[in-house]
Amino acid sequence: MQRKKKIRLVHVTWVDSSSSRGWRSLEDFKQEEMLVCESIGWLLDRNRERILIAGTRCDNDDWAERHTIPMACVKKIRRLQRGVK
Repeated sequence: MQRKKKIRLVHVTWVDSSSSRGWRSLEDFKQEEMLVCESIGWLLDRNRERILIAGTRCDNDDWAERHTIPMACVKKIRRLQRGVK
């Protein structure tokens, strides 16, 4: 019998890309700051390329509000809870 892996609730700090519209000077573009984001969700999967979290879990094991974040953008992953099966 295969044991189910625990799915943990995590807090992810990551850097998002950004874009803008309209005309601006080169100096304005160079001063654009990177956006640091924080997401909380159930850690469904993680590999070298990306982390996959979901914001909502149902008792029938369905998941919603999927968020895929490239690992190159992830700054920190902190476990918030022991997990569920």
